[in-house]
Amino acid sequence: RSYGDSWFLKIKPSDACQRYVDRILDCDEELLVGHHYTRYLGDLSGGQILKTIAEKALKLNKGGLAFYKFPIEDKKEYKKKYRKILDGLPLTTSQQNAIIVEANYAFRLNMYMFVKQDDLIDEYFSCMVDCEDNRCRQICTETFLK
Repeated sequence: RSYGDSWFLKIKPSDACQRYVDRILDCDEELLVGHHYTRYLGDLSGGQILKTIAEKALKLNKGGLAFYKFPIEDKKEYKKKYRKILDGLPLTTSQQNAIIVEANYAFRLNMYMFVKQDDLIDEYFSCMVDCEDNRCRQICTETFLK
């Protein structure tokens, strides 16, 4: 279905999608590495699972799933080079840990776009919104999502 040039006036993101967008807009710069990692390496590795979920949940056709296609011939070598670049970033141990927590959060935010939210998920998001630091976010994740 085509919505034309004014699609953005006709289509609004779901609550889960808006939470994901808001998180990206609100997080510290170095934490964006966690989102990048989740989007690229996560989708390259496990994206086929999400592709299947999206296909079923959103009833998408093949054209609507192009996001999960990667023009990469040697995925293993690509992942190796990607990780080498990440390992070379000038980050403290604290920043590295924060990025890992954020990557896990980004993965969950992505998953929530495909599943019906229930009270537990709402409590989790409420907890995360109230957090001022990464330790708090880690406690929320351990409390509500494990």
